This record gives sequence, structure tokens and C-alpha cells, in this order.
Amino acid sequence: IADKRPAGGQVTALRVAVGVLGATWDSILVALGLVEYRGTALAPGAAPFWIAALWVAFATTLNGSLGWLQKRPWLAALLGAALLRRAPAPL
Repeated sequence: IADKRPAGGQVTALRVAVGVLGATWDSILVALGLVEYRGTALAPGAAPFWIAALWVAFATTLNGSLGWLQKRPWLAALLGAALLRRAPAPL
């Protein structure tokens, strides 16, 4: 039976990318005043370390939950567009 899991380097790269993007996104939300983490950030206007850790943990679920879409990019794009249309309006 062939192992269909991604190589370790790919998994690590995904975790790092999602962690950096997620922490950056949350830091933008903090800078805009939309989110506040009282006394937990390492630097003013930045998301705390534990938020970045949550993003990394989230990244570990992507291959398992969405792996079936990896060979169907057209379906991934279609589902993404359909879900984006249904997203609630921002506050």
C-alpha cells in the first residue's frame, strides 16, 4: 500500500506558511483595533505567540480535511467561490 501522506518538508513548509500568514493577519486585526489581546503580545500591535501556535495547529489539519481537493483545483476554486458568496458581511 502506497503512503499518500505529503513529505515531511512539505508539511513543515505548510505549517510555517500558515503560521506566518495567520499571525500576520491577526497582527493586522490588532493594529486596526478590531481585536485586542490584553497583556499577551510580545510587541505592541502584534498578535501573541499563542495565536501563531493556533494557526500552526490549524495547518496540521489541512491535508487531512482538504486533501481530497488537492488533485481537483477546479473544484476547490468552485467551492471557494461559492462559500465566499455566502460569507456574512463584515462588521
